[in-house]
Amino acid sequence: MILLAPVGRLLLLVIVCAAIWWEPAADTLRAKLLTGSQWLLLLVLVLGFLLVPKKAIEVVFRGIALTFIDIRKLFARLDKPWRQVERGVVVLSAIAMTSLTFLSVLHRNFNGRIGDTGVNWLGVVVDPSPGNESAQVKAILLWVFLTILMVMATERALRARLAFGPRLGLGFVFAVLFYVGCRAFVALLPTNIPGALTMSLGALLYLAFFGAAIAAADRKHLSVDAVRKAVPDRLQPLFAFLGLGFGAVFCGFLASLGAMQVWSDYTLWASDHALKVYESVPVPYWTVRLAIPVGLAVAALRLAGHACDDLWYGPPEEDENAAIANSGVKLDQKALDEALASIEPRSEEGAKS
Repeated sequence: MILLAPVGRLLLLVIVCAAIWWEPAADTLRAKLLTGSQWLLLLVLVLGFLLVPKKAIEVVFRGIALTFIDIRKLFARLDKPWRQVERGVVVLSAIAMTSLTFLSVLHRNFNGRIGDTGVNWLGVVVDPSPGNESAQVKAILLWVFLTILMVMATERALRARLAFGPRLGLGFVFAVLFYVGCRAFVALLPTNIPGALTMSLGALLYLAFFGAAIAAADRKHLSVDAVRKAVPDRLQPLFAFLGLGFGAVFCGFLASLGAMQVWSDYTLWASDHALKVYESVPVPYWTVRLAIPVGLAVAALRLAGHACDDLWYGPPEEDENAAIANSGVKLDQKALDEALASIEPRSEEGAKS
């Protein structure tokens, strides 16, 4: 029975197409009957689209789609593993961008000279001339201040686990380890991390565009609620379809531009590996810019899917608590219920009086 349903739909589709486009010999009874059936089929289709356009479109396109494959389920199955890939790329990009930026800034500041003197904050470079005592005092005061901060942070974090003395000692150990780690880091990379800024910007590109695709999947994209709330309820599906549809078209347009740029960079790099390569790190341009067409193309497909869903089944109902949470406001539902319960008896007493 499961096999007969798509086979039957396919057979019906073939019969309808053959009845519309088949041209038998002229001036025969079969030709007249076929011409009449063709006009009848066209009349049914036209009346269906005129009288119940949404239902007719849904029946036609859903019937054609289910004849061959359930496109909605197929995209859902393909989207599930791809979302895991996206989340992994976003997490790794965020870690890489944060780590590289932090280490680069740390190296630049701690290895930099204090003014025009021969002393830096780590004390790696020290000039014992008489004019540098103030710079050395500044470096010592900085590390005393950082040690105090680390000791206070450790004491606060481990207050429920260790006694006061061990907490202070552990905080001092962390401060010493941090100083030793900074000294070793600057000694191993005296000229800072090669290409740190370039790699950070590349990670930011993947974070932004893959994050945009995730936002499109979760319906976290920007929308103007004031305009949407002014639209009548009966036009909400059409409004959602047009808004999401235009967003999908725009993302697809940008994805096509990005794909052309990536292809241009790739062809030049393939012809000569010295072209279209970053100066600081030997990474081709196209490997970084690939995030633009991939992220925007996935976002366009998801927006188009949401547009069709909203047109057929209506836009999803908005959860007020979720909207408040997404806006950054933390809602304590228990406290709110208790406050409302305390207000109701007062209102009843006021009504009685």
